[in-house]
Amino acid sequence: MYPSGLSQIFISIAVTVTGWLFVKLIARGPFDPLPIIGHLHKTVRGRQFFFEWVLDGTRYHKEKDWLLNVMGARVWLIIEPSSIKTISLKVSTETDGSFDKTETASKVMGDLAGKGTLLIKGPLWRAHRTAANHLFASPKTIAHIVDHVLPRNKHVLTSALSHAADQNVVVDAQQVMTTWLNAGFGDLAFGASSGEIHAKFSRAWTAASRPVIRRFITPFWRMKERFQSYGLQIQKDIATARGACHDLVTRTRQAIKEEEIGIQPPRDDGSGMVIRTLLESDYTFTEEELEDASLGFMFAASDTTSHGLAWALYAMLRYPSYLPRLQAEIDSLPLELSSNTELSSHLPLLEAFISESLRLHPPTAVILSECTASQPVVMPGGAVIKPGDRIYMLPWIMARCRSIWGEDAEVFRPERWMEGGKRKSAYEFPVFFAGPRNCPGQQLGRSEMIYTLTVVLREFEFEAAWPMDPKDELAKAEKDGGVKEGDSYIWQRAGKKCMEYGITSGVLGGLPVKIKRRKSGKTA
Repeated sequence: MYPSGLSQIFISIAVTVTGWLFVKLIARGPFDPLPIIGHLHKTVRGRQFFFEWVLDGTRYHKEKDWLLNVMGARVWLIIEPSSIKTISLKVSTETDGSFDKTETASKVMGDLAGKGTLLIKGPLWRAHRTAANHLFASPKTIAHIVDHVLPRNKHVLTSALSHAADQNVVVDAQQVMTTWLNAGFGDLAFGASSGEIHAKFSRAWTAASRPVIRRFITPFWRMKERFQSYGLQIQKDIATARGACHDLVTRTRQAIKEEEIGIQPPRDDGSGMVIRTLLESDYTFTEEELEDASLGFMFAASDTTSHGLAWALYAMLRYPSYLPRLQAEIDSLPLELSSNTELSSHLPLLEAFISESLRLHPPTAVILSECTASQPVVMPGGAVIKPGDRIYMLPWIMARCRSIWGEDAEVFRPERWMEGGKRKSAYEFPVFFAGPRNCPGQQLGRSEMIYTLTVVLREFEFEAAWPMDPKDELAKAEKDGGVKEGDSYIWQRAGKKCMEYGITSGVLGGLPVKIKRRKSGKTA
């Protein structure tokens, strides 16, 4: 019995589609998209795996910009410095511009970040930027933070490390750094204690930010969060973080009001400086806009720096030959400095070490944008970016490109920053982005890192408390392809640490270390 006419049509369609899929699979190159799903299967396997795969793809594409397809969505992976320059100079800060960092991000992160600095443009963005320049880029303010705010909160850092040393217990150095920087920002923004910031805000913010950032690569994330239990937990964490910020802003405004009417004497220690600066702006902030600005500044001022510090400590453990040299340099510091901002001029190796750590382990491993031009935009290298295309600028990948950094691009070598020659531009080293939306707090962040590492290395010794296999085991893992594939288990078996998901890229699983007090060296 032969199939009916309708059945024959269905059979013909099935055979045709199967044949088309077969041809596509056979003919595709190693980094071409699969039919229908595109590269989706590569984006959902963890951040470290994705970046390792992109690095292999970047080499295959001769370190040029190249295109991903994720369920039909076009995503450009931007590698070339000339493209970074083009995009950064055309990014929107007002209502126009060929590229926009806010539209897609607002849809994905708006419930967490509100109208924070990363998600706005126009007059509100200008008000944020003016405040940020005053708070984080002014030499006077930087000096106040590293000479007064950080030293008066130094006990948060040293007591946690001293306790771990005295009790001979493992401590998560990344969490210590996060608590320490949050303490400084909580003091600067609200006059709040470190314990209050950590208990009410930090844990909820960290718990919420990780799944929120995964939304960028999760199809139908709204539906999944609505019908799965973890979506309810995300909303609880967001509500906790935002509620804590609301309480802190309200309390700080009340304290400022009491000073203005004479109930309390004016404070001149910088406490509540963030809220004071925003309130003094020419822009009239609503209560919600103040809270959103505070959230954005807290993320920018603490998360990025604390993760940068964690990766710097990780680098010291991975490359221990630098540690005694760094400590000797710190021990030779003059007894008296007029300001902690002078530390960098006396610590050239530490300054270079931080730069090299930021290069290979940038806290912001990916910078997102979207093409909002009405016509395709052609990059200097030839990539044609169409309206609606998403943009991933990838400092982590660029740091490993030989066309930018030479044949030793993947080698951790701080000395490259101490050699003569032309310094890399912000387009070649976009850790702090570039153009009108670059990070205004980059110098403050560096100053905080130098001060913190000076305190830590002067007073403590530390060693890794996670498996650090011998070099032959690492070589075997690399030879077997485990490290190249980016599998988290094999990667960490080789003693390396992976990036975690989050708005910034911290160390997956934290940085467990054992602490000892130094037997020699100066005490700060």
